[in-house]
Amino acid sequence: MGNSRDFGTILLKCWSEFRAYRTSQLSPGRPYQYISEEMVISAIKNNGEKKISYINNNPSISKTWNDLETFCISKKSSHLAIEEKRVNIDAISMPEFSDLIYHRLLHLRKKHVPAKETSIESKLSIYALNYSSIYDLHSSQKKIQFITDYDTIHNRVRRYIYNPTTIINHIKIQSGEIFPCVSCGENISITKMTAAWNNNACPYCGGKIRVE
Repeated sequence: MGNSRDFGTILLKCWSEFRAYRTSQLSPGRPYQYISEEMVISAIKNNGEKKISYINNNPSISKTWNDLETFCISKKSSHLAIEEKRVNIDAISMPEFSDLIYHRLLHLRKKHVPAKETSIESKLSIYALNYSSIYDLHSSQKKIQFITDYDTIHNRVRRYIYNPTTIINHIKIQSGEIFPCVSCGENISITKMTAAWNNNACPYCGGKIRVE
């Protein structure tokens, strides 16, 4: 699951491993005439590991990736749905998500899909985790089913609605950028709602933001 660039990277890795195999001292018996299955699997996993290495030094992006992975494992699905609401669109545009898309760890597969439940008015965007980056989860560990047909998306994935604002808010709380009001639970942006924060008065409920 990726694009032509990913396929080219995997193919190049396979060819490099095959050349190394053919030019080294061969074991007794008939040598491989073609790229072996083991070489293909190694190249796929290498592609995924390389993508993950791009985000390893960024704790916020790594947390977001782990949150997506945990959600998909809970649904046993490589795909998920996100409601096309303003708050979600804003969350997806944050670096924690946009960098995952940039590094081709998260793929947008289809937009403007009607929700399965009629109670949900917003259209859905369907996203998929990168095939090579979760290879073990769906190939050997069987924790995730990698979805390849639209019928499964239509019948199942439209129910797997992921809320991107939850992990973004969690990261902002940990970094001290926002603070949940102790009176009502609404998130207070310390940098944008300075008057409310300095006066310790919640603009949502009128109560105290924090205990002093």
